[in-house]
Amino acid sequence: NPASYLANLFATYGHNQGYIKSYVYGYFAPFAFGLAAECYKASIHDFKEKVDALPENDIILTWDFNANPLSWLAISEMTEPTDQSSYYVVHEESSLGYSQIIESCIEFSVKFPVEKYGGTPIKVYGDRSGYQKTHMVKGDSYDLIAKSLKDLGYYHVELCTPRQVILESDAIDAANRLFYENICFLNPHLKGLKRSFSMTKLKSNERKIEKPAKE
Repeated sequence: NPASYLANLFATYGHNQGYIKSYVYGYFAPFAFGLAAECYKASIHDFKEKVDALPENDIILTWDFNANPLSWLAISEMTEPTDQSSYYVVHEESSLGYSQIIESCIEFSVKFPVEKYGGTPIKVYGDRSGYQKTHMVKGDSYDLIAKSLKDLGYYHVELCTPRQVILESDAIDAANRLFYENICFLNPHLKGLKRSFSMTKLKSNERKIEKPAKE
């Protein structure tokens, strides 16, 4: 029926206002415009107080090797005690200034002390550029991350990184769906990530991130 059809459209495409304007209201609208993280709303998705990761929950450690300095985020899946629904929290981000993996892993160990999180499962993610033996590494970047974390005392490190190319448009849509469905939230001190969400734009009529030179 029409009601269920509309509900399905919003569930599938609600993270992109261009799709909704076109598919629901029949307007001629571009599918790529404005901010890349259009569904992120600080008033909804920023916590008022810091939430620490629970040692018993996996830490999802994501890396960006195209950034200089290196960039990482530490995320975990949390459970709401009242109704057992799950959501994701971005707990920590890398600070500016570190350009080598070992330095960044040490920074991670400061923010997630091994005394508390040494036995926590750490699942490492990132794009395929980490396999390209960059950043003055003899092997690939992911092997060095795993070795560095284990040397620091984290004994449950798992590489979950893909070797295939992930389309940038798919990654953008996936991130927006998390915010559209209100299942991803940010700790209040993550200034770099919040600035990125609030400023990073899409290329004109293209579902790819606009990356100005030297930014």
